[in-house]
Amino acid sequence: MGSLGASPRIDVAAWTHRGCVRRRNEDAYLIRPSEGVVAVADGLGGAPAGDVASASALAAMAEGLSRDSEDLTRAFQQAYVCLREAMERDPSLKGMGTTLTVLVFEERGLHFRLAHVGDSRAYVLSSEGARQITSDHTWVQEEVRAGRLSRERARTHPQRHLLTQVVAGHAPPNPEVSAGTLPPEGWLLLCTDGLTECLSDDEITSLVQEGHEKGLEWVGRSLLERAWERGAPDNVTFILMRPDPGSL
Repeated sequence: MGSLGASPRIDVAAWTHRGCVRRRNEDAYLIRPSEGVVAVADGLGGAPAGDVASASALAAMAEGLSRDSEDLTRAFQQAYVCLREAMERDPSLKGMGTTLTVLVFEERGLHFRLAHVGDSRAYVLSSEGARQITSDHTWVQEEVRAGRLSRERARTHPQRHLLTQVVAGHAPPNPEVSAGTLPPEGWLLLCTDGLTECLSDDEITSLVQEGHEKGLEWVGRSLLERAWERGAPDNVTFILMRPDPGSL
């Protein structure tokens, strides 16, 4: 466990596991405490070198942010260029791609900027429940927005993993960029879909509320154990953040 930011301090911890079925872990995460950057990536299952795609995209994105911390879109373009050039050097990597969700805190305060492509998610968790602050770039979510599919049906639809946008080498990504504020008593969660496939938003919120006094480590272990209990068919990766009460 570590911390982000100068004032107030934001406690942060991350977990990643290959799950109960997959042979390798194609998820990756990144925490840059000095820069206030956290990110998760989920390499495409069934595609070549998903683990290479997720790790490479995170590294390239972080390098882009170190040059210009304000331009999240440009950092995503750098991740795209990295994957494209890797595939040009090694044809066996052709077709690799990854989701990418990145959150950057301002130097002071609880304000942040967020950018993502794919179906890895970001949530604000509070006593009022879980509020997803990213929208899934999937075919089923587009159908839900168009009113042709219910949210309940989307959760179990056989095409729920069909992504409409990723970071890959075949086309530049168009990340969804937003801004937000972490409530003083709230939590932030970044996660790959391996977690949300196993736990509902309500279950995640319940564990966070139960662990409010027990801390990040207890909540993180509890989330991972619950995913294991459900069979964890996919890789599971998530980052938890909360303001340090003593620094508010």
